[in-house]
Amino acid sequence: MEYFGEEEALEALGASSFRNLSKEKVMKLWNMFPGLDQATRMAAIEQVPQLARVAQGYFESIQQGHARTLGSNDRSQDRFYTSIDETRAAFVTALDRAESEEERARIANHLMELASIVATKDSENKEFLQDNFQVIATAGAIVIGVIGAVLLGKSPNGKHVASMMGRAAPKLGTGK
Repeated sequence: MEYFGEEEALEALGASSFRNLSKEKVMKLWNMFPGLDQATRMAAIEQVPQLARVAQGYFESIQQGHARTLGSNDRSQDRFYTSIDETRAAFVTALDRAESEEERARIANHLMELASIVATKDSENKEFLQDNFQVIATAGAIVIGVIGAVLLGKSPNGKHVASMMGRAAPKLGTGK
């Protein structure tokens, strides 16, 4: 991935600094975050206090979407398995009423196909759930990193944001 620096970011935002950005520009900056180099990210975090609120709002939005997706998935899975149960019951009834070995074999094959469909659907659903979990975990890690950097004034590599920008790091508890 190619990263760009503070000058390019400010130009893209149409701003002279990260301070006093409008809400729209803060959102645009947030969306640009993955493409910013680390020093630019730290400068943005230091200069845009509302970025932590944007990050938190972003994460809450992702959580809500994730919850809706999981709810929809649960309903879909319930409908699928209800349909499978009804189909299986119909096959079992047909198997009990079958008059020839050939007919029983055909119905037994249908039951085996049904079992295969259930196994495939179960694997697909587990993959879907894993993918969704990864999205929420990644978003959470990003938000925690941004909020942590804002609260602690530190970058992910442990350096104080101010020192990365060529200034002295403030002493804890002094606000200086």
